[in-house]
Amino acid sequence: MASKTKKDHIFTDEEKAFLRDNISRYTYPELATVFNQTFGTHLTHGNISDVCIKRLGLRRNKPYVFSIGKKDFTAHPVGTEVFDGKYVWVKVSDHYHEGTARSKQNDENWEKKCILVWEQAHGKIPKGHMIVFLDKDRKNCTLKNLYCTTRKINFMMAKNGWYSSSPELTLVALKWCELFYALKEERNDVKP
Repeated sequence: MASKTKKDHIFTDEEKAFLRDNISRYTYPELATVFNQTFGTHLTHGNISDVCIKRLGLRRNKPYVFSIGKKDFTAHPVGTEVFDGKYVWVKVSDHYHEGTARSKQNDENWEKKCILVWEQAHGKIPKGHMIVFLDKDRKNCTLKNLYCTTRKINFMMAKNGWYSSSPELTLVALKWCELFYALKEERNDVKP
């Protein structure tokens, strides 16, 4: 049986199931009252909301629901390009997601324009690789301004401050880093 105090209350599976079943029916204060009456505890609505949100991942708010054929007034059509201050994003699909709003990084409806341009010309980006901008301008997503490199080389470039607004200088520095790591790996292969 669960303890009756607030601080050391351990929720049983039955209590967790009760919270899951009733979270959408009651506000947190009402849910706390019903919970305390049902299980004989003395928990506050703050305790109940903490458990629901932090431990069980439950939310009271319902996802936006639109009637058939209706769309959110903030919805963008497929093909829209948006600059978020860091990257240019392109809307590639229009799938509906249950739940709360998602960021562009975690949303399959949006893709970085630089990745789309690179993959159209060269195919899928290999694992452990990334796209860098040769002139440091993230709005310039032309193919001649994009370069696919490893994260290790990107780290070396950033650490040494070798990215330049001149695409030629940046490309030379990238090639030097690739040569450096190729020689280093060859040297390590020769050692017994």
